[in-house]
Amino acid sequence: MTKKLVLRLSSLGDVILATSILEVHSFLKESHVDWVVAQEFSEVLCGHPKIHRVIQFNRSQGLRAWVRFCYQLWLENYLEIFDLHLSLRTRLMKLLFAYWSWVEQTPKPKWKTISKQYRKLFFYYLLKRFCPLRWRPLSWVSRFTLLAGGSGTEHPNLKHLVRPFSEVQSLFFSKGEICDLSRTKFLCLMPSSRWKGKMWPVDFYFKLVQSLSQKFALIPIILGQKSDLASVSLLNHFEVAGLSCCSALGVMSLAQTATVLHYSIGYLGSDTGLAHLAEAVGVPARIIFGPTTPDMGFGPWMKESRSIELSLWCRPCGKDGRYCFRIKQKYLCLKGLLPDQVVSKYFESLE
Repeated sequence: MTKKLVLRLSSLGDVILATSILEVHSFLKESHVDWVVAQEFSEVLCGHPKIHRVIQFNRSQGLRAWVRFCYQLWLENYLEIFDLHLSLRTRLMKLLFAYWSWVEQTPKPKWKTISKQYRKLFFYYLLKRFCPLRWRPLSWVSRFTLLAGGSGTEHPNLKHLVRPFSEVQSLFFSKGEICDLSRTKFLCLMPSSRWKGKMWPVDFYFKLVQSLSQKFALIPIILGQKSDLASVSLLNHFEVAGLSCCSALGVMSLAQTATVLHYSIGYLGSDTGLAHLAEAVGVPARIIFGPTTPDMGFGPWMKESRSIELSLWCRPCGKDGRYCFRIKQKYLCLKGLLPDQVVSKYFESLE
């Protein structure tokens, strides 16, 4: 049995996409796979049938704690290590493993490292939509699975997180009362993002969902934390207008969120980790891309999913949209995506 260690500590979306290597048959064959992940994202991996042990690290601890953590891992005598993160922490771990192996005269583990394809990303930023497809970065899913010996077409599968809907039914509230969603179609919304420059205007979400509710008779569920200002603002829009809407702000764990996504008719929102979680539990995602593009490596992979975006000369301009380089019409990539156009083009059907 070959002992393998996977390193992917963060962030949520990256950890989810990295689990695609667990769908590579040759990677798992006669192998014992452990996974190192940041404590706050460990829930999506715990209980995964293809992971022997989820090893959590508290990133708030300092350098000494990381060195002690690495030493304990070195004592495990892993034969292969897959660095799917390539961060300062994992680079230091590689150096420490080499040093301890040299001191103790023991074999070094075989170390495989993911490529971040900085050169391709630079040319894509430089040439933008004129950049040939072969010069653009591979999707992260393809990079992860190819490194593990896969075909590049394997995808994440986190359906082990899904529980019976009855376990989360009582978490949704509308106007202070529990929502009964057992016989209703519902759409999950995530208007918030870590980066303000990646968020579609809240007013646009409100108008779009109004149209969808009339067209498909569905109830929106707003996801996020109570600290996500865009999610809170969208909820207020619905409450002021007296329209049906369920809130799940700050009440669900990642596993519960996965369950809600699984039973919904889809995800609509920013290109955040929850978009990847939706696809990983078998639900199509409609993802709004502004300063970023799917070809940067984070695009949806399900046939039923959609990337909602405008074709502009200035895209992509960065990974987080913190700066807009347009002299006029700042953030046109988001503000130019009008709700009526999005409904007609990207919501031709909702099963």
